[in-house]
Amino acid sequence: MLLLWARSYWRLDNIHCVGPVSYGTSTFHRRFYDLESTGGAIWFSVDDEVSRASSEKCDRSIEFLSAPISGRSPDPESIWNHLGFYCFADVAGLSGYVYVLVIRCPYWFVCALAGVVPSWWFIRKRRDRRRQRLGLCPTCAYTYSA
Repeated sequence: MLLLWARSYWRLDNIHCVGPVSYGTSTFHRRFYDLESTGGAIWFSVDDEVSRASSEKCDRSIEFLSAPISGRSPDPESIWNHLGFYCFADVAGLSGYVYVLVIRCPYWFVCALAGVVPSWWFIRKRRDRRRQRLGLCPTCAYTYSA
């Protein structure tokens, strides 16, 4: 995880997936998923598009892209943006509608969450070993020697 975090400052890695596609009588619906690692954060986006039926065929696919970092437009200023978080949702429509959801989560937050359970486990094991070594009750730490 730390290597991906470091890499995200000089390379943009993107997994692009065209998801479920359904064709109706006069419309077709397709969904695009993107998972991107860039600028010290993980970006997840979903684009949901419904438009008039066309002869264009769009099957499910997955693509991987890796490229050097180029400038990204600045985010609106808020405390959450300074911490590395970002969320954006929008609906637009000309011939149909497009729903866009973008979420950014910084790597430091993912690493912190991933470290909570192992830390909790380590502290419990250490406490239990200490209680056992001192001859205390493993549940309540009451001394058996009294």
